[in-house]
Amino acid sequence: MTRRYICMLLALSFLWFGAGCATFGARPNTGGEEQNAAAAEAKKKPGYDAQTQTSIPPVNPAILYEEAHKLFIESVELTQAEKYPEAFALNNRLIRMLMEPIDRAADEATAKRLDSLFFEVCLSQVRIGRLTGRFAPMPPEQKLIGIDYNAQVETWLSYYLVTGRSSMERYLSRAHRYLPMIKAVLKEEGLPEDLAYLPIIESGYSPYAYSPAAACGIWQFIGSTGRNYGLTINEWVDERRDPIKSTRAAARYLKDLHNNFNDWALALAGYNCGENCVARALNASGSRSFWNLSLPAETTAYVPKFFASVLIAREPETYGLYLTPEPQLAIAQIELTGVVELKTFADFVGISYEELKGINPELLGTHTPPDQPKYKINVPDEKAEEVAKKLADLQPGQLYVEPQQLAKLKSPETSAGFIVYRVKKGDTLGSIARRYHTSVAAIQRHNRVSAKALRVGMKLKIPVGRKR
Repeated sequence: MTRRYICMLLALSFLWFGAGCATFGARPNTGGEEQNAAAAEAKKKPGYDAQTQTSIPPVNPAILYEEAHKLFIESVELTQAEKYPEAFALNNRLIRMLMEPIDRAADEATAKRLDSLFFEVCLSQVRIGRLTGRFAPMPPEQKLIGIDYNAQVETWLSYYLVTGRSSMERYLSRAHRYLPMIKAVLKEEGLPEDLAYLPIIESGYSPYAYSPAAACGIWQFIGSTGRNYGLTINEWVDERRDPIKSTRAAARYLKDLHNNFNDWALALAGYNCGENCVARALNASGSRSFWNLSLPAETTAYVPKFFASVLIAREPETYGLYLTPEPQLAIAQIELTGVVELKTFADFVGISYEELKGINPELLGTHTPPDQPKYKINVPDEKAEEVAKKLADLQPGQLYVEPQQLAKLKSPETSAGFIVYRVKKGDTLGSIARRYHTSVAAIQRHNRVSAKALRVGMKLKIPVGRKR
């Protein structure tokens, strides 16, 4: 299947191949139904001998791999020797070989190795084209980030199209829920639309994502940066998990980073490791290029990961990704005039408690914040008008928690109770928090521990929350 995806990509993107990658067809199946297809259809497919007008029997993967791998090594050696025309011609020969039908059932493991080899051959053609000046990508539109296409980006492109394919499909399917909102915010802030894909590598677009460094939400803010950009984080509310508010905060942070560095690769590096980290690396290197800096390993990988993600996210179908888009986020805010218990309010709105929590992920407990009686809560867009009318018609004593009961409300943290947990190998603050339905911030408050200080065998006092 990988060959089919790469064929589609290269046929659309690398027209300079001529008789090479640009003329690929899809790899045929070899399970039997292909041999029963109509002759006219068969003539359009690889594996058909025009001279004898018969189908070529599928090749054993092991035999094909042994021969193709030797030729690929020869092609690499020709490229290293700067014999580009010879390497290009040999790669075209390899591509035709690798498009021959194979008997996948005979050796599935080797068939997968052939898929990977096919990908490597196609990337080799791209490299040769770039080295000889034949590869000239179209200039990006103003709304897009200019992408440095190099070996590091290619590495991550390969990863996301092979090993990480299912994860990328899942993230992009989930992205559909938030992308219209994110792109609208970025447009209002005058930022490139491509930044809407940054959550792919940050959180996979999950509002509930926690990192080992205690970052949270789809934009993975740490507490201090979130507060600096106006997000409320306390025992009742964590607005880093609010997709709309955190997107606005992320847009302003990214704008500040770009104003500081005047370069998107550097700004993105700053988003990952902090602007001071990038500034120190710039001063040490004397270079203004991200690619020449000595940065933490995670940050060195971060920018090419993002560039590869953007290339795929712009046109996932071109790369053979098949998505099942989640419904778009369609919500409206209603201002309350008192504190509500969320299950009661869900009944009032006419939706399930789980749906209400899902569109208000910033709410950590079972009530709206007691210190914010005029809290703006999200409801489904189609129910907003009806809910507003019902709220206007409320009689005293209905829906809202009575004043005498407010003092008795306990935060999600204090009402949950505590357990003592011994840290195991592989644990992170985020994984522990998810296991016990609490937050990283709550664990840190009660233990004065950072993510880096976590050690196997350490005992932690864990506030155990309710499932939400």
